[in-house]
Amino acid sequence: MAKWEKIRAVRRVVTGALEIERKNKVIGSSLEAAPIVAITDPDLLASLEGVDFAEIAITSFIEVEKGEGPASAFRLDEQPGVAVVFQKATGKQCIRSRRFFADVGSDPDYPALSARDAQAMRERAAAGL
Repeated sequence: MAKWEKIRAVRRVVTGALEIERKNKVIGSSLEAAPIVAITDPDLLASLEGVDFAEIAITSFIEVEKGEGPASAFRLDEQPGVAVVFQKATGKQCIRSRRFFADVGSDPDYPALSARDAQAMRERAAAGL
C-alpha cells in the first residue's frame, strides 16, 4: 500500500468513530473532536510521520500512538490494527480555521484567532495579501 493509501485507511477508521459521535449528537462537526488513534502496524504508523493528521482527518487535534488501544475503542474490520478513542476537543474555536486551540485569544492583535492563525495573518499582511 502506498503512503497516501495508508493515510486514507487510517482516516476511514477515524471518520467512522466520529460519525457515531455525530449521530449521537455529542459533536456537530468533526472539528469538535480530538481523538486518540492507536496503531499496531509499524508501516501504518510510519506513514503518518511528518503529516498533520488532524488536518487530514478534519479534527482539531489527534494523538497518534503505537499500540492496540483499549477494548472499548472504535475499530473497523477492514482496517485491522487501528483503534480510535473519541475525545472532545478543548479550548476555544478559532474563527479562521474553525479548529479548537488552547491559545485562541493569546495574540492581542488577533484575539479571535489561534497563535498559528494569527501568525498566518501576519504573513499574509506582510506579503500584501
